[in-house]
This record gives sequence, C-alpha cells and structure tokens, in this order.
Amino acid sequence: MKEVQEEVVKATEVIQLRNQEIIDGFNSAIEKVREFGREVSQDAKNAQKIASQRAAADKQERAL
Repeated sequence: MKEVQEEVVKATEVIQLRNQEIIDGFNSAIEKVREFGREVSQDAKNAQKIASQRAAADKQERAL
C-alpha cells in the first residue's frame, strides 16, 4: 500500500509540474501578444506621422 501512495505522490508532482509548464507557456504567449499589440500600435502611430508629413509636403509642393 505504501508503494501505491508513493506512486500517487510522484504522479501528482509530475502533474503539478506539467500544469505549471502549461501555465508558464500561456503566460508567455499572453505577454508576446501584448508586445505585438504595442508594436502594432507604435507602427500605426509612425504611419500616421508619415502620412501627415507627406500631406504637408504635397501641400507645400502645390503652393510652389
């Protein structure tokens, strides 16, 4: 009976370890998605700045 209990304890430890690995994987994925969102947001801001600069340059060119 003691052997069975030891096996159950070992199996429980393995399950807990694997569950933590899964949790860590999800947390890592969540952070990568957040990082990607920040990059996309920054790219959109940069694109907006470039579009505004192009519009200003076109306006100045037409004024010439």
